[in-house]
Amino acid sequence: MQQVEIGGQRMILTTRDVYYGDGVALHIDEAARSFLRREALASPRQQCRICLHAEPEAPLHEMLIAQTSAYYSRPHRHLRKTEAYLFVEGAADLVSFADDGTVAGVTPLTASGLYYARMQPLVWHALRIRSELVLYHEIAPGPFDPSGSEFAPWAPADADAAERSGYHAELDAALAHWQAG
Repeated sequence: MQQVEIGGQRMILTTRDVYYGDGVALHIDEAARSFLRREALASPRQQCRICLHAEPEAPLHEMLIAQTSAYYSRPHRHLRKTEAYLFVEGAADLVSFADDGTVAGVTPLTASGLYYARMQPLVWHALRIRSELVLYHEIAPGPFDPSGSEFAPWAPADADAAERSGYHAELDAALAHWQAG
């Protein structure tokens, strides 16, 4: 595992774009924020996260996440868990969807306006990044279990860049129509 020093703290890269602190008291300062910005912009997936919980099996997961406007957040839902977002920098729309993929609601999130939202279980949702880059604190119950989430069957998988781009264009049009009333 790769180790890096961020703001005087040792971090361990566990999987692509995911870092865990290697210490008892983890803090986030401007050095950590700068690191996240830089890594997200350089990442093929256009994101990076620092896990503030000690391990994947922790009962509470807290992460500081950076994502660029090119990041694809595939619509998904959690079967039993809530998820909360606290915005630190940038702007995004937290979009909820009906079962058929139509937009059911939009919560605009910014660091200086509405900066907190909580998503309930069983709600299809995704973030659509509006600024060049966002930083947000995500909180969810652990441990992480991929079988506890479902990806929307009406949204493209992560692998196909052309399909993701087309989906973003369709979603942006749907959001413009939804917000126009």
